Amino acid sequence: MSTNAISPRRHKPPAAANRTRKEGDVTVVKAGSDAELLGLVPSLMGYHPKESLIVIPFAGKHCGTGMRINLPPRASSSTIDTLASLCISSLSKMDHCNAAMLAVFTDESFIRAVRGYRMTLKRLELALLRQGFGIRRTFVRAADGWSEIDDPDAPVGGYDPAQLEAALPAGLQRPTAHEPTPPERDARLPEPDTARAQLLCDELDLLAAGRERTALGVLIPAQPVDHVQLVEQLLEKGPPQLPVITMARFCISALQPAFRDPMLVQLAFGESVGASARDYNIRHHERMQATGLSSDELAMRDLAQGRVVERDVAMIMGDWPDAPDADRLQNAQDVVAHIAAHCPTWARPPVLCVLGWLYWAAGGGSAAGAHLQEALRLDPSLRMAALLLALVDSGKLPEWGFRSMDRMVSRLGDGGGPSGPGRNRDAA
Repeated sequence: MSTNAISPRRHKPPAAANRTRKEGDVTVVKAGSDAELLGLVPSLMGYHPKESLIVIPFAGKHCGTGMRINLPPRASSSTIDTLASLCISSLSKMDHCNAAMLAVFTDESFIRAVRGYRMTLKRLELALLRQGFGIRRTFVRAADGWSEIDDPDAPVGGYDPAQLEAALPAGLQRPTAHEPTPPERDARLPEPDTARAQLLCDELDLLAAGRERTALGVLIPAQPVDHVQLVEQLLEKGPPQLPVITMARFCISALQPAFRDPMLVQLAFGESVGASARDYNIRHHERMQATGLSSDELAMRDLAQGRVVERDVAMIMGDWPDAPDADRLQNAQDVVAHIAAHCPTWARPPVLCVLGWLYWAAGGGSAAGAHLQEALRLDPSLRMAALLLALVDSGKLPEWGFRSMDRMVSRLGDGGGPSGPGRNRDAA
């Protein structure tokens, strides 16, 4: 979605003309007041933010989907410096971005929220301005009121939140306010089916012992697994139709880093990438034998030394410009979440590790962090989970996530330029 902020006026009534139009797969909405601009945030994000700092990037007159950050504790210099670094780093990776909108969403009272977060917001504004980014608007959206923080006419308790809903153009799709937000929903595993979980547990016990059961119930030695084909079978079947033996083979394979990491990138990027990652892991395993290091220890050493990494490692670390297919990524999340919900505790940590990365790859840092923390709680020695959690906690986002703004601006033909009126606060 693109929002075209056409007027700096704060409370112009909604225009009578249709302010929403389609340009290809982009929905363009004209916002002519503070109420319209802030009211559009849930539609931009796809959900109603809760206890969040939202940063919306602007390229000229257009903006795209924002970045959500868990609302930080009350202002401290180190917290604000970290937030500022994260915002500046993220915005700087969007080639056309020259300004931002900031908004605090909280269930606190308006008066308490303004008192608590005004200094944080003002210092974030200053940090962005010093780096050349304009500030479109900075809002506080509390339980009982809202306002732009520099609005001299705002009531002490803020404006009526009902204004935000009333300001939106007719026909615009709006998320349901009472549904769980994606971070809340995605941080939970689906409810398991008890019988299916027991079947999976039985299959895992057999595979762990080097055996498996045929369709006729005969016990035979466990068969070799083509992991590239295994991943494609998982995605082809989908959660309801997943054979239990296929789920079990995935769990056993995920326990071994040499198989886990190629499956991880294949789930997101496709079959050919999985085959390439498998070949890389053969070379990686040879280096492990030569150095005596584990797979995760070797990867962490390479990162610390600034070693040029292979494409597949760059994908895992988010240092790759090409985004995974969104539908494939969603399917992979559903499949792996289904497996994690049904597998026994001893097999769950590496599956949660894969699931956490899949959410991070889709921009879901909060859900990713929850799954990675649970993986480490169950297995504190799981180095890959620790590495990925450090990545998530640092605030780093995948490189491919910063390309959507540039693609949208290119289609709309408005680059927004790196200088000029877009760089000052009142250029909304």
